[in-house]
Amino acid sequence: MNIWKNNKKDNNKISVLHNDIEDNDHNEVIFLDCMLARKQSVSIFLLTGMRMQGDIIGADETSILICSPKNGIQMIYKHSIATICIDKNKINKE
Repeated sequence: MNIWKNNKKDNNKISVLHNDIEDNDHNEVIFLDCMLARKQSVSIFLLTGMRMQGDIIGADETSILICSPKNGIQMIYKHSIATICIDKNKINKE
């Protein structure tokens, strides 16, 4: 698992303290960890075309947990995800 901390010079950057992941998963882990740290609202499009919206509250090797006021907590398996997009109207700037 990765350990992240905010860079004191620029709060928009996140730096890696420890990284024990494989190279092919690197971008995925950075993106998800950043969304988790910021409790960012996202739209997740599944391979079926269905759109799911909510805040990412957890993730592991095979699944992502999102929470939304409308649908509560939902678990989505990563193998069924086509795209994850940040909700433009709900960008958290920390």
